[in-house]
Amino acid sequence: MSIPENFRANSQVDVKLDSKMLERVLGISWSPTTDDFVFILDLKKIPAEICHGEKVPTKREVLRTVMAVFDPLGFLAPLMINARILIQNIWRSHIDWDQAITEELFYTWLKWLTQLKHYTPVTINRYYFPNSTLINKVDLHLFSDASDKAYAAVAFLRMVKNDEVHISFLAAKFKVGPMNQQTIPKLELQGAVLACRMAKSIRKELEYEIDKVHFWTYSMVVIHQIRSESRRFPIFVGCRLGEIHEDSDLSQWH
Repeated sequence: MSIPENFRANSQVDVKLDSKMLERVLGISWSPTTDDFVFILDLKKIPAEICHGEKVPTKREVLRTVMAVFDPLGFLAPLMINARILIQNIWRSHIDWDQAITEELFYTWLKWLTQLKHYTPVTINRYYFPNSTLINKVDLHLFSDASDKAYAAVAFLRMVKNDEVHISFLAAKFKVGPMNQQTIPKLELQGAVLACRMAKSIRKELEYEIDKVHFWTYSMVVIHQIRSESRRFPIFVGCRLGEIHEDSDLSQWH
């Protein structure tokens, strides 16, 4: 049934994506027509010469541009993690706030801007499953991994309806490694802890009844540490294993 125009909300913003009007919901653009979250990243408040790579930005301008992206659920994590690593490298260079970044850092900056233009707009379905009334089983799967620069975790919901399986992206989190370089196994363990914290938060907030939780890691070192019966670990490793054992079971790790 058509809703009279005088009863319709007037909160639409003048942003178009394939001629579909978008609205703002909790700081995120939402398309009522397709029921999708949309990230355009036009960065209107940032000077055009900065966004187009025509000017070498200062440390302050890089930080302002990156922080202008609002992404609470990690939809843009693959893009934003490179920006955070860039910021850390700028800090390592010890330049002042209003000093232009070095030529090497500027090249990385241009590469990130190119990625933004290539991969945006990003569209994510707002709903998890097409028909939530016919669900037989819902599992939560979390994947974690790390490099020498950062570690991350991502969560998916796996729904089984009769013989049909539907996968839905839920959320992602990432953190840049500390300024003092750490080994990759330590960062992989940090990623596993991040996955545990995400699972705990998701089970608390999500309205769906989760049947099983599965944790997946690429690191066999982490798997052996979690399953080890030894208690003779360094403090760094022992504290994080304690949190993992408190919030998960050994059978959940793969």
